[in-house]
Amino acid sequence: MDAQRILVPVDFSRCSMNALNSAVHISKHLKSELILFYVKQEMILQDNEHSHFEDDLLDPDLEKKFKRLQKEISDLRNIPHRHITRLGEVDKEIARLAAEEEADLIIMGTKGTSGIYEVLMGSNAYSVVRTSKIPVLVIPQGSQIDEIHHVALAGDYKPIMAEMLEPVKLLAGIDGADIHIVHVGESANLNEKEKTEAMKYDRYLKNYRHHYHLIVGTDVEESLNDYCSKKNIDILAMIPRKHKLFDRVFDGGETKNMVFHTDIPLLAIPE
Repeated sequence: MDAQRILVPVDFSRCSMNALNSAVHISKHLKSELILFYVKQEMILQDNEHSHFEDDLLDPDLEKKFKRLQKEISDLRNIPHRHITRLGEVDKEIARLAAEEEADLIIMGTKGTSGIYEVLMGSNAYSVVRTSKIPVLVIPQGSQIDEIHHVALAGDYKPIMAEMLEPVKLLAGIDGADIHIVHVGESANLNEKEKTEAMKYDRYLKNYRHHYHLIVGTDVEESLNDYCSKKNIDILAMIPRKHKLFDRVFDGGETKNMVFHTDIPLLAIPE
């Protein structure tokens, strides 16, 4: 997998600037082009019985803001980049532009202070992750990727193809990171099918330092959080499996008072 084009939604907030800084670091090593994308959301204005959309994209301050980014993020000047502005719904426009530009990766920021469930649920980042056909790297507000030494991959040992691990290899290769394959299950033993799938990781990751970790437990998110915290994980990668694992982690039930640290970037890889 190459990352020739990386799409970075920006709204000039603190969390989007953190994401942009992370994108600059990644782009610098991968020699990617950055596409900075600002979406002006449609505002429905009620006027008695009439509604209309605010469609004026001519914001005189917008160009100044983009130019100011080059002063605030000095490395941006040395990276191929351009910016695009559109009107519409943020998540839909991100998906549309990603397809038009044939982007290879989306890097976007998100807000929150009390757990990844609260960070993503109801946000544009959550919607993008659920529907994106390309990998999405979500950078929480209190986080920034400067170096990548440890990448954790939540492995469920279900059927996997080599290309599904390409985004993990791409990011791990930037700084020569270790790849931690973390499986959370109710038993300390794998069945034969799981063992067969686990062996595939050795073939697919043969040129990367990787090791396996089996955690016995029933609470996937708490186990992953604890592991990421203890091992100083820089990025947690997940393959949602048609959103079943993702929905389990973010289902919002009473027992899901998320304890994920919000300073762990999340890489969502489409199946």
